[in-house]
Amino acid sequence: MKAQHLVLVALLFGAATRAHADSATLTFTGNVLPGTCTVTPNVAVTLDDIQLPELRPGNVNLDHQKPAVLHFTNCVGVSTVEVTFDGTADPTQGGQWKNLAVGGATNVAVILLEGASGNTTLSKGMKRMVAIGGAAIGRLDMRTSYYNHPGTVPTPGDVTAQITVIADYR
Repeated sequence: MKAQHLVLVALLFGAATRAHADSATLTFTGNVLPGTCTVTPNVAVTLDDIQLPELRPGNVNLDHQKPAVLHFTNCVGVSTVEVTFDGTADPTQGGQWKNLAVGGATNVAVILLEGASGNTTLSKGMKRMVAIGGAAIGRLDMRTSYYNHPGTVPTPGDVTAQITVIADYR
């Protein structure tokens, strides 16, 4: 019987020890930030005036092209930037960028071309990748000009287009 009492007493002490146990919760907080760059906030390009008879159909108005460069600087944690173009496309001008000038030229749009040469048109919804170099910088070279879709008759007036560039850092 004494053995049973000793086992009972041992169980009670063991239970009492566990009854007084404490617990703790470890909570960790933080924030994972996407990489970022400083992007050229506004790129303004003034096209040279063009005489109506000089405006040729299509993207052959090479004499009137102007460069447009988007700079990415101070990049941290970024190896590439995916750039998406958005704005108002002109459905009558082959999807080029619509002339938004009130009372402006008709059947005239703005064309945006990729790079310093070539014929790759940058239109609404297109995406381009910009590599960020070892100096934490990158650039997207483009050029722009007037555009008259073949088969449409342009009229003179002001030309204004606005394109939004969305940068997705990777």
